[in-house]
Amino acid sequence: PPSAPPPSPTLEETDFYPPGAKIAFVFVHDPERNAALTSSLSEQGYHLAVPGDTAEAIRKIDAAAYELVFIDHAPHGAEVLQRVHGWPGILRRGVNVVLIGGEAKSLHPDVSFRNGVNWYLHKNDVADVPRLVRTVIDGYEETYKMWRLAAEESDKPKN
Repeated sequence: PPSAPPPSPTLEETDFYPPGAKIAFVFVHDPERNAALTSSLSEQGYHLAVPGDTAEAIRKIDAAAYELVFIDHAPHGAEVLQRVHGWPGILRRGVNVVLIGGEAKSLHPDVSFRNGVNWYLHKNDVADVPRLVRTVIDGYEETYKMWRLAAEESDKPKN
C-alpha cells in the first residue's frame, strides 16, 4: 500500500539550490560507499542531498528536482524507492535512479529493470565508483537524448 505523504518540511529542513543546479540525492548508509559517491559527484559539479535516515530521506526525496538519485537496495531504502516509483512517468523519466546492493554485478540490466531503476551498482564496487558514476550519467544521457529532442521539437511553435 502507498505510504502517506510526508509532512511538509519546515524552512529549516528545506535545502536550497541555485537555479539550474545539478542536484544528486544520495541515500547510502555505508560510510565508505557514501564518501566515494559524494566525492565523485561533487567533483562532477553536483550539489548533494544526503539524508541521514529514512524519515529525512522521505522528506527530501520529493523536495527538489534531482537529476540523479542513489538509493541503498536495503530495507531502509525501500520506502524511498517506493516514493520514486509513485512519481508520474514524465517526472520519473527525468530522473536517473540508481540502486546499490548485493543482488547482482554492477550495471546488470535485468536487475535494474526488475527493480524499476535506471541502473544497479554492486555495493562492493567502491574502488570503481568514479568510473561507474560517469557510466550511469553518460548512459542515462544517451538513453534519454531522443526523449529530450522530441520534447524540444514539440515545444517549438508550428507555422
